[in-house]
Amino acid sequence: MMLLFVFPNRGATQTIALEPVLNYEYGYPLAIERAPGIINTFPTSGTGSSYQHTIGIGVALTMPDLFSVQLGLSPQLQYRLGFGTFTSESFPGNGYDTSVTLIKTSNHFTVISTIHSLDLSLPFEFRSGSFGAAFGSWASVELSRSIVGTVYVDSPIVPAFPAGGTSREFARGDSISVGHTHYGLEAGVFTDIPLSQSLQMEPRLYGRVDLASTSTIGTKALSAGLSLSLVPVIQPHRAVPPPADTVLSRPHAIATRLEANVHFTKNGVRHEANTPIEVAGVESYYRQYVQIPSYLVFPPTAATLPPLYEQIQATEAASFSPASLTRAALGAFAKNLLNIVGYRMSTDTGIVLTLECSSTHAADPLASERINAVKTYLRSTWGVPSRRVRSVIDPHGRSSASADTIRIITTSLVAPVATQWIERSYVIPHMGIDKAIIAEHGLRSWDIEVRQAQHILAHFSDRENADGADIANFDLAPDTVRAAHSTEPEPLVASIRATDLDAEVATDADTLRLPSYAEQDKNMTQQEVLTFVFLPQSGPASDALTDAMFAKLLSLIGPDAQISVRYPLPTSGATPADALAITERLVAELKRRTDLHPDLHLKPRSSDDVDAPPYDRSVRIRIRQSR
Repeated sequence: MMLLFVFPNRGATQTIALEPVLNYEYGYPLAIERAPGIINTFPTSGTGSSYQHTIGIGVALTMPDLFSVQLGLSPQLQYRLGFGTFTSESFPGNGYDTSVTLIKTSNHFTVISTIHSLDLSLPFEFRSGSFGAAFGSWASVELSRSIVGTVYVDSPIVPAFPAGGTSREFARGDSISVGHTHYGLEAGVFTDIPLSQSLQMEPRLYGRVDLASTSTIGTKALSAGLSLSLVPVIQPHRAVPPPADTVLSRPHAIATRLEANVHFTKNGVRHEANTPIEVAGVESYYRQYVQIPSYLVFPPTAATLPPLYEQIQATEAASFSPASLTRAALGAFAKNLLNIVGYRMSTDTGIVLTLECSSTHAADPLASERINAVKTYLRSTWGVPSRRVRSVIDPHGRSSASADTIRIITTSLVAPVATQWIERSYVIPHMGIDKAIIAEHGLRSWDIEVRQAQHILAHFSDRENADGADIANFDLAPDTVRAAHSTEPEPLVASIRATDLDAEVATDADTLRLPSYAEQDKNMTQQEVLTFVFLPQSGPASDALTDAMFAKLLSLIGPDAQISVRYPLPTSGATPADALAITERLVAELKRRTDLHPDLHLKPRSSDDVDAPPYDRSVRIRIRQSR
């Protein structure tokens, strides 16, 4: 049987429910006098362990909003019946064999108790939606109990006590018991499980500590339990209309209501449910041309390949290509110089690598060892026969090539590396979430979830967004609008659930349609982004490569291109002469072309945009134009 009381409280409806409670508890300490695991009054001390099973039945007086909207009190009164056992460890004792001779034995004893008690608990409860937590105090008075202690002979099995047998009762009643009153603290968590429109079940997990036992005995008086109670679902209280012939001195109160609405907004205005949001996008086609060094640098006196160059195994060569350096840092191109050369020689079996050493005589042993190191790597990793690698000596020892530099004369092997890729970016309007709740009996809680299919994109609640200010901010991520492997993006659904102080629940939902891929493509603009990285180098072969890349650059520039040139920072107070020459050459070529009207910007690179050598001296030209 459940009783429900409803009365006004601080302008809202205060409810009190009388609920039946059934519980089970494990671990409550035995009602025997003991230190931790020690029976004090037994002549032979015994160390052991105890347990107790307790079942209870009673009533709870639930006042969920006694102190505030979410803080209440729930006193419980229960009758409890407990069954417990204490079992000691083995201890030495005396017994008799068949010839009635006193011998040493190994014994243990048990203490079994049955307790009838009356239990009162006063937990404070904090509720949030259908979940809650409780903390409070409790007290228990034993109505009656039965305690029996028995000692047993474990070994040897033939001895017996003087009265016969291998066991004897050594205590009964309260001779080894502690006080009949217990008290302590308890804490737990609970939730509400609907059973019908008017009834729900409330399971509660809790733990207790017996302060009376711990303070006087020092034992670990801990227990854990599960209780179940039946809770009425409180329906809204309706005002009783007056008789037809009654004259009202003031307007009669309307029936209580709970309403909740949620909807998506764009720029603070409600967005129409069946109208997709506008998503603009840019599809960028990137092409990058990077000059690579035309020389190998060795540390002084070093004959082997330096760690500067990335050396891979033959099994890794199959997965390497210049295209694998797409969007890599510029330093990766210099580190993979030998791998780029090896890849190009493996794909063009007719090409021969010519290396030039700066030396005054052909019998330089260090130069020969360095050439052999290059041959060995190309042969073992890339399968290039040594006959396809030859070397020549610069007899003049030109200053442009130091004794620790080997130049690559074959221009096709050090041609610029071209990579390309496509990127899409989206401009998504700023969206928001707005809510409206009417709760005539006072609002207890609300929750809003934004989902796309099975994925929760956002969550708002009265606990996290008490003032509602953050709800107005809800930005969509690009992968939400353009999910992979989908022909149509899933719509977004915002759902709200509100609960008032009478436990009435109201829900609502709003759907935000996303544009289809075809609709997105209509608003997609295309652009081309070209990047040229010039690496200033000297020598006829390098000049030819620079000329070819300049010709490629000029052939790709559109009439209204946006061009930005980033040149190196000044070194020793001046910009490097070779880098400055490339910049001046570009400006001169653009002035000569009367068909071009570029938007040109020249700017030195910032201090945090400097790569490792040799790309710290590079000139980078970026061209952005419509496609």
